[in-house]
Amino acid sequence: MKKANTPEAELQKWFEDKAERYELCDCIENLKELEQKTEALEQARRLTDKTSLAGLKRARRICDFLYTAELLSANRSVAPADSNQMRPDLVLFTESAHYILVELKTQPGPERQGVQELLAYSAAMKMQMPYVNDFVYIIVADQWDDLLWYGVRSLIMDGKYVLPLQGTKKASGNLGPEEVQPSFSLNIVLELFDFDFTQHFEPLYALVPHTIAVDRFRKNPRMCVRMDESLDRLDRYFVGLAKAAVADCEKLFQTGFALIWSNQTGPSSEIVSLTLATVSQHWMLSEHAPDELRTMKHGKPEGLEKLIISEAREARKLALKGRDKRDVFERAFVNDDASRFFPQNDFSFDVIARHQVDSFETEMWRKGITRGLFDFGSPLSLSLFLQDLVHTGLIHEGRLRYFLPFGELAEFIRTGGAGDVGRPQSLWNFHDLMAAFDEFKVTRPGVQWNPDAAA
Repeated sequence: MKKANTPEAELQKWFEDKAERYELCDCIENLKELEQKTEALEQARRLTDKTSLAGLKRARRICDFLYTAELLSANRSVAPADSNQMRPDLVLFTESAHYILVELKTQPGPERQGVQELLAYSAAMKMQMPYVNDFVYIIVADQWDDLLWYGVRSLIMDGKYVLPLQGTKKASGNLGPEEVQPSFSLNIVLELFDFDFTQHFEPLYALVPHTIAVDRFRKNPRMCVRMDESLDRLDRYFVGLAKAAVADCEKLFQTGFALIWSNQTGPSSEIVSLTLATVSQHWMLSEHAPDELRTMKHGKPEGLEKLIISEAREARKLALKGRDKRDVFERAFVNDDASRFFPQNDFSFDVIARHQVDSFETEMWRKGITRGLFDFGSPLSLSLFLQDLVHTGLIHEGRLRYFLPFGELAEFIRTGGAGDVGRPQSLWNFHDLMAAFDEFKVTRPGVQWNPDAAA
């Protein structure tokens, strides 16, 4: 185990002194680099930089806090009366009711506990003071092991206020330790803010849609006012579902779209549908993807991918025991059993379902606004969804009522990649947009696929 370079007691005393003097921010030596990196990402306006930029902006705001933050305590318990003592190294507070928790880690082993301790401290304080502002976490470490590194990255991805600092003891020159007080320099660990979640995928096969639909009456001049109001409520309900689903997808760095569309089923009725499409992580392994795409990345699988593939292969071996390998149905059963390690189609369904309001949908049915309760369906790929629109004629007869893209598709539209199509105004426009987006993603430089590596 690597020996600590910095005695924690010295660092604690130095931090207290600088906090009392409002000098902590002055000791951060790469503030200019933080500013430059933030400004560069702001100018680029790339979706792939969204998480990095948000984390950097929060880090910059923490630095601003430090100019005026008051020191509340050092190594004193913040635990409730009925709990064991919890002693943050430092607690500061701001005029805007942010509490800043500082954790100093100089020992190789305990460093990995830093994130866990900060979360415990903030939870204990929140239980006692529920109306304070966001908690701010500052971690100062001498040695950043993997658990601490990824723990802090998790906090940044989750939208927490985090300032990771590398603390280094300055050399005292020719002076003896008794002649000079220990001094430290601080540097923001900027590499922790580098994120890129973009992967290669082919939208026609990677985007998996889920649709909920309802057969309802249409507005007409002879309808009563109460019926019109209920239809308006139903329209707002669909739009609200779409916006809530997209908000969830954006938090999870997903790519896709929410589409509200309708088709007339009679002189006074229509089917209104909400379709949410999101990327399946294991789209290449879907039985609906073309054979040439059902491949793995070039080279040997690593990390989580290696683990998943290994477990799927073991499951396949177990399922094959005692079965006839030449039997088509037996092989299909075995492949289906192993495929559970590669979930494909439930994400879009789950996101919509978590926001549906059963009581409202039942109310619309009981009032006679809808002919039945909301139904659902899940084409297994965007390709099949578009084929259904074309083959049934809905692409001509249907009406696009609302379209909300997110992730890479939204950026594709914003940056003009869709050309003349832009934001679609009809289902035909939507069809052309998705074809253009598929061509863009297929030809975009990215992951190289190895057709010889069987999934």
